[in-house]
Amino acid sequence: LRTIFVDNPEESCEKISDFTLCFLPPSYFFQARERLISKIKELKIAVPIIVTSNLSQAQDAQKAQSLGAIDYLVKSDVSLAQIVERIKEILSN
Repeated sequence: LRTIFVDNPEESCEKISDFTLCFLPPSYFFQARERLISKIKELKIAVPIIVTSNLSQAQDAQKAQSLGAIDYLVKSDVSLAQIVERIKEILSN
């Protein structure tokens, strides 16, 4: 996997075609969701989006998943090994 760092929600939209898997903080995802999803559809690519957060607010997780994120991970609740396993699971489907 290639890692790309973005500084803002708009940059994530511009670079979405370079992603295999997209990790975004909730604020980026909620701000740029419509543009991200339309760009993914326009380019006819499959880019799973995982929202990662330090906050374990159930309503944010539900909102992210209802808006198209395939997962919502609370960083303090998952180990690096669990994240790697989740990535492998997602990319194998």
